Amino acid sequence: ATDAAGNTATCILTVTVNDTEPPVALCPPDLNVNTDQGECGAIVSFVQSFTDNCPGGSVVYTPASGSFFNKGTTLVTAVATDAAGNTATCSFNVTVTDNEAPAVTCPADITVDNIPGTCGAVVSFSLAVADNCPGESVVVSHPSGSTFPVGTTPVIVTVTDASGNQSQCSFNVTVKDVEAPVINCPAD
Repeated sequence: ATDAAGNTATCILTVTVNDTEPPVALCPPDLNVNTDQGECGAIVSFVQSFTDNCPGGSVVYTPASGSFFNKGTTLVTAVATDAAGNTATCSFNVTVTDNEAPAVTCPADITVDNIPGTCGAVVSFSLAVADNCPGESVVVSHPSGSTFPVGTTPVIVTVTDASGNQSQCSFNVTVKDVEAPVINCPAD
């Protein structure tokens, strides 16, 4: 500053511009995916990004892109932090659906002889059941250990998993009557 007599004085001031504008965390729309083959969930990838008025900063998604998501719905939260420490959040859902049918293996057809004195036989067998997610139920038209009549009986096995997916297999149980009849003749 200079007055009329030519005297001068100076001062210095500092102007500080603060970034108070928060960043914008960018979340995709809700994601719907199927389970990975043989798994009760899926590895899910999505774009992780944010925008800000000033350079620098980062964004953290929890769980992160490329994580394994279990069957069901998981909330993903993103927190963006800019270089000035301002934060912003967004969130979206990842829903993993189990569309994989359970696997069931029936035994080969079974043939047995009747139990002496009866018109049938007790037949036991085993099944192989597997699914990518736990909680399957098995319905057998004629359970193992049942008494099967003489002749051929089809056995139908239906496996339903917790998500409602079904598989079936079938086999036949044949009981042969190998017992000769008994003739009671009267006395002479």
